[in-house]
Amino acid sequence: MLSLCCEPIVKAIIDGMTGWTLSSGKIANDQMSLLVEACRLALIIRWDGEHHDYFWKKGIDKVLLDLLLEKFQNGQSVHLLTLEEQMSEAQEALNADVLLVLRPYMWDILGWLAINCREDFNPNIHSHELLIDMLIRCAW
Repeated sequence: MLSLCCEPIVKAIIDGMTGWTLSSGKIANDQMSLLVEACRLALIIRWDGEHHDYFWKKGIDKVLLDLLLEKFQNGQSVHLLTLEEQMSEAQEALNADVLLVLRPYMWDILGWLAINCREDFNPNIHSHELLIDMLIRCAW
């Protein structure tokens, strides 16, 4: 099935992982259920295949960072912050427990992306380098 419908499956997973908003520091129950299921589905990343390319093309690194850091609560882009500001924002978001239930999925997805990354993968090609660096810093 994955080889037949790879791109639409990945798009649906990414859409499920990005269609959420925080309201008063909380996320609605129906949105949380969708997020959890989308993260579970994203674990197809553990299997080698063409879908890895689609996850990268659809910006899985930005999606994971947005989930991990709750879309940078103050609305600033990661590109506009200094390294110290990035780490301060990251620490604040990591200490919050809004999306804590998703963290094991996020770390698994990131780990499987790294394990199955192609030898010729270059994060500079898709402007992913800064996002990947930030994810790595958060993982540490």
